[in-house]
Amino acid sequence: MEINKTNEVLRGESEERENPSYAEVMDARKLTISDIKEHFTGPVISVLTHIVLLVFLSTWIVFRVQKEEKDIHVKDIIIKPVEIEEIVPPEEPEEIVEDTEIEIEVEVINPE
Repeated sequence: MEINKTNEVLRGESEERENPSYAEVMDARKLTISDIKEHFTGPVISVLTHIVLLVFLSTWIVFRVQKEEKDIHVKDIIIKPVEIEEIVPPEEPEEIVEDTEIEIEVEVINPE
């Protein structure tokens, strides 16, 4: 009995096709180091890439250069109130009414 890389039992052409025995099935299902290398290299590389990327981004955010803040100076000024004279309202203008006569011509039509 021969087993190929994908753990399938290879049979010779002269052998008749029969159901494999329990031992043959269990031998074919064994997990080997080459299986682990084939199936876990992709996820391991992906996880390591993401970890490196997260570490790089976190250091970029934490250790970026702070901008210089400008100092704020506050100066107290005392303003003395000024007395204002009483406000006199302005005089109301006189209403000027002009007499205007407007003539309007209206034509009346008798409906008959």
